Amino acid sequence: MHRAASLFLLLLVTLQLFLPLLLHPESARGLFMWGFSAFVIVGLAALSLSILHDARTKREIQKHGQRTMADVVDIYEDSCGRHSCSIMAKYQYTAKAPGGTVQTFVGYGYLGNSRDNNDEDQSFARQNRKMPVAYNTGNPASSMPNFADGIFNVEPLASAYTITAILRGVAVVSIMILWLMLRASKPTPQPRGGMA
Repeated sequence: MHRAASLFLLLLVTLQLFLPLLLHPESARGLFMWGFSAFVIVGLAALSLSILHDARTKREIQKHGQRTMADVVDIYEDSCGRHSCSIMAKYQYTAKAPGGTVQTFVGYGYLGNSRDNNDEDQSFARQNRKMPVAYNTGNPASSMPNFADGIFNVEPLASAYTITAILRGVAVVSIMILWLMLRASKPTPQPRGGMA
């Protein structure tokens, strides 16, 4: 509910600020600024939703979680940037499904980045081909890595709400700056007629 209200408010502010430009695009610069701001807003909204989803998953695991050791199936690089890549693990574990049968589940989790070759979590997973995970007993397919019992030692929603509030603030300030730039770039009408 909180997520929907935030997105609706952001959409409303965006439409209010940029609807006149959409109806009367007077310059290519204005249209570019609108497109760029829309790109930024969508990106920030997607990032906020991802952060909140991860926090809610963590919260559910905290409430209904079970610790276990998973077998590491694969360790691979993902999401490479200019200087490093994210190191991910594919793992599998057995858990009791809601019907009472024991099943094998597969999960994926972040281990660190490629610059941290001496990272304890990466080293443990690589050497032992096992890693600690926690899963939601109500939904055993939902799991996360649990090195140093980290899932149970944090308050995920508080930090997620703080981060998403900062992202929303950045979006609103960006919209305001772009709106002011658009208004300043509009040509002022010149008076017609000569001097008397």
